[in-house]
Amino acid sequence: MTGVTQTRSSSASAPKAITNTPTPHRHPLLGSWTSHTLWIKNSRPEKELCSASIMSSPSLNELPKVAVDLKSQLEGFNPSNMKHAVTQEKTVLPTAEDVKQERQHNNLIQDVENFSTDRLKRAATQEKFVLPNAQDVASEKTQKALIEGVEAFDSSKLKPTETQEKNLLPDKDAIEQEKGQQQLIAGIENFNPKSLKHTETQEKNPLPTKEAIAQEKGA
Repeated sequence: MTGVTQTRSSSASAPKAITNTPTPHRHPLLGSWTSHTLWIKNSRPEKELCSASIMSSPSLNELPKVAVDLKSQLEGFNPSNMKHAVTQEKTVLPTAEDVKQERQHNNLIQDVENFSTDRLKRAATQEKFVLPNAQDVASEKTQKALIEGVEAFDSSKLKPTETQEKNLLPDKDAIEQEKGQQQLIAGIENFNPKSLKHTETQEKNPLPTKEAIAQEKGA
């Protein structure tokens, strides 16, 4: 890697000899390397002098080294171990519905772009203020009077009261009724189905009598 940096000087009394001046530079891989600046006098004394900075390339030992394991894997890789793969290129064609939607979209955009504002008609905006009717006014007055009455209420007009807490005990009838209800619930919960007797259901369809038949005919 070699780079050249040129600078111009207007001094006419520059040295005639070529001089080398080491200048440190930073290398992106090795960290740092040096360059030499050459001062060369032009053949014409009235012209400006140029200085060239020639940067030296890194040596083989200074180059970055590859890890031994990675290097051995790369050198010993056998391409025959790779499997053959076939590339399939698929082009999905749009359906009739997609084509129809795209046409509608394009037509809409085209109509918007080509729309002429000269076709618009001038319209005047009319602002209407609806006045409240008599019922709305009466309702608002009532609500306003109620709020004012609550805000202006004098709490000194209230009379002192004493709160009495009473715990009424149940009478005998209520106790007996509660006991009977509890016994009924306990009997249902503790009922034993084994105490039931087996029964057979008999379905009877009695025929109508002569009187019922005659009555039905007369009706």
